[in-house]
Parts: sequence; C-alpha cells; structure tokens
Amino acid sequence: MDETAPDPLQVHGHSGIALVPTLTLVYHPDTRRIGARCALEEVVVIGRGAGVMGVGVLDDDLLSRQHVAIEARGSVVSVRDLGSRNGTFVGGDRVEAATMRDGDVLAVGSLAFVVGFAPRSFAPPNDPLLAGVSFALARLIEDIRSVAREDATVLVRGETGVGKEVVARRLHELSERRGAFVAINCGGLPDGVLASELFGHVAGAFSGAGKDRTGLVEAANAGTLFLDEIGDASPQLQVSLLRLLQDREYRPVGSSQLKRSDARFTAASHVRLDAAVASGAFREDLLARLRRWVIDVPPLRTRREDIIPIALRVATEKLGTSAKIERSLGVALLLCDWPDNVRGLRAIVENACLESEGAVLGLSARVRQQLEERSAPREQLEVSNVDPAIYKKRRPDGPYLIKRLAALDGNVKELASELGVARNTLYRWLHAAGIDPGAIRPGPPVAGGAEGTKK
Repeated sequence: MDETAPDPLQVHGHSGIALVPTLTLVYHPDTRRIGARCALEEVVVIGRGAGVMGVGVLDDDLLSRQHVAIEARGSVVSVRDLGSRNGTFVGGDRVEAATMRDGDVLAVGSLAFVVGFAPRSFAPPNDPLLAGVSFALARLIEDIRSVAREDATVLVRGETGVGKEVVARRLHELSERRGAFVAINCGGLPDGVLASELFGHVAGAFSGAGKDRTGLVEAANAGTLFLDEIGDASPQLQVSLLRLLQDREYRPVGSSQLKRSDARFTAASHVRLDAAVASGAFREDLLARLRRWVIDVPPLRTRREDIIPIALRVATEKLGTSAKIERSLGVALLLCDWPDNVRGLRAIVENACLESEGAVLGLSARVRQQLEERSAPREQLEVSNVDPAIYKKRRPDGPYLIKRLAALDGNVKELASELGVARNTLYRWLHAAGIDPGAIRPGPPVAGGAEGTKK
C-alpha cells in the first residue's frame, strides 16, 4: 500500500499552479519589510534605492547603487557581484559570481534573501499560530482551512519538531467544534496504562481502580482527539484504535458496555507509515482509516523564508515585547539546516533571549556554539580508506566528495544526509569543486576535484 498515493477524498488544489524562480527578502532591520519578493523572470539588479521589491524596501546604506545582478535559467539562479563595496555572500561565502538553487541564502548589505519557487503572486500567510512568509506555509494553511470543518480523520506527517501538534491544534480551532482539544502520545505509556488513559475504566477493573475514571476519548467528545506519534502505537493499541476510528465505539477497561465517541480524530507521525505497514509493524487497515486526509508539514530547511518570522514571534512571546534580531544572528539562523526543525529554532531563540540586552537578540558565543552543533553531521561514517566526515562549517574537499559519491552509487541525497546538510548546499559544493554528480559511477575514485574552503 502506497501511503503517498492520492486519496479520492482529498482535493489537491496546487498541481495546476505555475511556479517561477523567486527572490524573497528574509532579513531586514525593519521587520515590516520581511516577505517582500520579486520574480526572477529577467535579470534583477539589487542595489540601494532600487524599486524591484517596492518603494523604500532596498534603501540600505550598506548596499551599493548597483550591488548584485541575479538571473534565473531554469532551476539555477546565477548571481554576479557588480563591484560592490561590501561584497556579495552566498551560503556564507563571499563570491564574485555563483549559482544558487532552491533554498540558498544570499546576503548583501544589511539584508538577506532566499531563492525559491512560488507563484507570481499569492496571498501571504497570515495565521495566529503559524508564523512565516513562504509559499510552502501558505499552502499548508490552505490545506488546514480546507479540511478543518470536515469530520474526516486527518493524518499530519512531518519530521520531528516541525510542529505537527500546532497544525492539529489549528485544525481544531478552525473546526469550531465546541469540545476540547485532547492530545495523547501513543508511544509514551505501556499498554495497560494507555488503555485506561484513552478509554477510561470502571471501579474494580484492576488493582487500585477504586472508582470510575473518564478516559481521554470521552473528554474529547464534541472536540478533537489528537493521537500523537501514532506510528509508535503497540499492536494491541492499534486494534483498539481501529475499532474506535471505524465504528466510533470503545469500551472502558473492565466494562461490558460500549460507548460512542463524538470526537474528531487527528493523528501525527514522524515515520512513514507505509514503510511500517510493509515491515508488519503497523496495520494496513488502520492506516487506511487514518489517511482520509493527509497534511504534510514541510521541514524548516525547505522553507527558510519562515525562519526569521518564527524567531521574531518566539522572541516576542518570551520577552513580552516586540523583539529585534541583529544581522549576525539572523544570517546564522538562516544558514543553519535545522535537523530539529522549529523545535530547535525555538530553543536557540529562547537561549538568545536569556543572553540578550533588552529586546535585541545577538549572536553570543553560546548561541554560536549551539548553531555549530546543529550544523555538524548527524552520524559519523565508518568507510574503509576514507576518513570520517567530520566537517563542521567546512566544505569537504573534491576528492572526498568523489569517493563518497562513488561509494553511494552517485546518490546525492544520501551523501547530503551523511554530511548533515541540505541537498541544495551539497549541490553548491559539488559545483564549486567542478564535480558533475551525474557522471559519478561506483568503483575506484578518480583523481581530481578542488580543495574545499572554509565557509
């Protein structure tokens, strides 16, 4: 069973939208300017006072009058410094000319931009719980709103830390259901305890059950029951959940009486449930019930446009007043690949708040170290005749990249995962080293490639 197959009950409204290369302003000393964008359908020149993003947006004293020229050809965006006074930076490296891909960061003057793909125009995201300016977030919010008032069970998928519970809460708020939002972690308790927590129990059901207890299913009546990390549910719990989702009936522990539930069910998983079905760890019939509507929450590294808006909202919540972020911290946040997603960003920003003077957050030594730790490879490699990939804020050299690509049969995605970087970053490294990943074949590594430089 393919978990990603289109469901007849789910409407896909984005397939016909034409996307064009886009430059989005993601850091500006005036936070009101964040989110300004322009399509890269012709050569665009960024410079002080230029009007390509609206009147006054590029009035930055650190920009030259003609600072950098940007041109898109297909999915590749070319950047050329025009002899600027303060330089042009791509991915943290100063460049005279460079190519950029989806998600890459361009920093000039006091400003920072992200290259992406979006419609020529779309309604900017505007949500009280989900902060950001990206098209990816706009689509996510549209998905939430389109199903919020339906009774269909919703499966929210995404990596750890992307905010799946926030999405579930937003679904509940927009559903206008009068009951409560109730959450339970399906892998957090043993079967016996979890059954009692979920379905309640009657007096005498087991030792210590001195009186009847209402379970979370009943507490969620007329509201929403959120089944978090459902991929971790035990076989016994999966059977109980199947009956609950199929017949909306359940039985309290120790009771012979069936009860009906009026709750709306949402579930979340960071694991691919189709793979769990294939391995026998998850019931196929339960997955069929769960995926009546699927919402995928994109990882933070694929929507860098949202990093600064999220950081500003977290800082404002923490400090109780409108916050600002210094450029050094803003660029460092933008360049991080965020393996722990929004949860990790929140932790970093909260730490920056603790060390800030007033409402202006800077890049302290502690925060810098924490960001570097998140940029390190997630696991070391054990490869014969190849040193482990212990690169921290440094590009591997050309010969190493060739060796690893050959060992991985040219799989760029796997190598990016090993190095703890986004594929876009790895493609940029390969281009700078003069390596064509499509030409790499398994076997003895070939000589060549340029030495990498520190970022």
